[in-house]
Amino acid sequence: MKYLSRFAMVSMISLSVGFPLFAHAQPLEISASEELIWDQNKGVYEAIGDASAMRGAQSIAAELLQAFYDENSTNQDITRIIATDNVKFTDVDMKGQGAKLDYDVTKNFYELLGPNARIQSKDGTAKAQKRLTYDRGNGIIIAEKQGHITLSDGRILTGDFIEITLTATEEIETVNASGNVYVRQTDGKEAYSQ
Repeated sequence: MKYLSRFAMVSMISLSVGFPLFAHAQPLEISASEELIWDQNKGVYEAIGDASAMRGAQSIAAELLQAFYDENSTNQDITRIIATDNVKFTDVDMKGQGAKLDYDVTKNFYELLGPNARIQSKDGTAKAQKRLTYDRGNGIIIAEKQGHITLSDGRILTGDFIEITLTATEEIETVNASGNVYVRQTDGKEAYSQ
């Protein structure tokens, strides 16, 4: 029998979900300061107010968080998380923030929407006004609309579309940019391209 469960408290409330997420066997902990809703008919957990989903080195936090699973499957694995309003995520060495996050768990793919979407790694920071994607499985970060990359050594690259490929250890391997490209080297030398 499927049903809708609502949990509301003045202080923080959390729920441990025992099915896999982020390819780990640990339970996922979903918490919120205002309300937790589990809708078994729709296959969704909804956390409202200082909401978070955490497991190991990965976490997603926002004012509103929805974790989806296939309500007809027997294992009910979380397949997608959508976070809205003051979104932040951490994934091992990567950190990000934006207005909205859509995380495809099965593909290990983050989509951060702007304005002012940002992903930070040990090598530097990528920003975009429209959208930043982080395809962790394939090691690719894409910045769309006013992309801006600041590397940890001080180099800057901007462009309308920027694609960053990462090594297996999540270090920057290559950066390709197109549309109104600007590059500034550490010695102050600059280059422009349209």
